[in-house]
Amino acid sequence: MLRVDPERFDLTRFERLTAEARGAEPRERAEKLRAALALWRGPALEDLAFEPFVRDEVGRLEEARLAALEQRIDADLELGSTGELAGELEQLVEQHPLRERFRAQLMQALYRRCSRRSFSRTLRSEQAAMVS
Repeated sequence: MLRVDPERFDLTRFERLTAEARGAEPRERAEKLRAALALWRGPALEDLAFEPFVRDEVGRLEEARLAALEQRIDADLELGSTGELAGELEQLVEQHPLRERFRAQLMQALYRRCSRRSFSRTLRSEQAAMVS
């Protein structure tokens, strides 16, 4: 029988790091989540993504990745990072237009950065998206 240390699997390490990040102080939480997210090298199970037997797992893994990303951004915001986050969040909002947390984080980053014009534009865009 083949025995493999579970820590050799990226998914095991990702899940451990995200679990360790819960309840940690913002700096440690951000570091652990960065390490967890660095394990991703592309879409989960990319070669099998269209196979019916892995479709649910691909969705679960993508949701776990996005949740970890949201948590990492929350930690960065708690640490006072705003400028560099705004650009990242603008891309994330574009890539995931229905993900409300990214929009909220973007507005928070713009507001904290005192970019009133960008904040107002994002707020109007959010309001228009909610009406549609």
